[in-house]
Amino acid sequence: MMTHALHAYSGAVGADTAGFYEHVRDGWSKAYFLLPDEAWRRLPFTRLPTRDASALHPGVRHALTAGPTAPFTITDLVTQRTWLESDLGRAMKAEWGRNFQLMSSLADRPGGAVCLVWVLGRPSTDFSRGDREVAAAVQPLLSAITRHYVAAGRYDLPAGTAALVTEREGVVLALLLAGHRPLAIAAQLEISVRTVDKHLERIYRKFDVHDRHTLAHVLNREMQARPSSTASLSASQHGPASGLGQGGRPNADRR
Repeated sequence: MMTHALHAYSGAVGADTAGFYEHVRDGWSKAYFLLPDEAWRRLPFTRLPTRDASALHPGVRHALTAGPTAPFTITDLVTQRTWLESDLGRAMKAEWGRNFQLMSSLADRPGGAVCLVWVLGRPSTDFSRGDREVAAAVQPLLSAITRHYVAAGRYDLPAGTAALVTEREGVVLALLLAGHRPLAIAAQLEISVRTVDKHLERIYRKFDVHDRHTLAHVLNREMQARPSSTASLSASQHGPASGLGQGGRPNADRR
């Protein structure tokens, strides 16, 4: 769902990259979805303490303090020169060019604990008034999609399924079922694509399938046979030791 929404959003506005990020006050800032897949390789980090992300990125700082706002760009907050001469702007310039960004913040409230942000990017052309108007028109839909994503919580594996896989395989499996491809999984978990492929090979053998589509069909059939559970994105839901980030999403720390 999220990847389809990012495709549609970036296409409607006309962006080269699109991402969905979570910023938890006194917690972590994480990239959960990013398009195109190859953009994962170009991010300087996918997971960072929010206090550091806020110090580095004016958009993160604004989103956390202002709460839900109309779509805004980095150049609404600082000059383009200030952005490009900042530590993060310089670090990203080689891969991202002038790095124009249009952000839609869906924080629960000003100063709230969790801030969810949709970000569109372009390497050389700033976003126009017309682009902002399109983004503003789409924002209620983004908000509804975000609420659905939050309410869905983590992909809760059937007990029998969870018993078949290791903890690490379970994390990879949850990301796969959420729609992530191996490159994106590798980027989020900070492991190689080869390691992801090895995990998937073992998972496929355990379920006697040969591809992710058949695996998803098998697990969805099991899920439909029992009530689903929900969880919210919350900084207090899962600690680092659980292998799951806020809201039940996998942490990017290595094991």
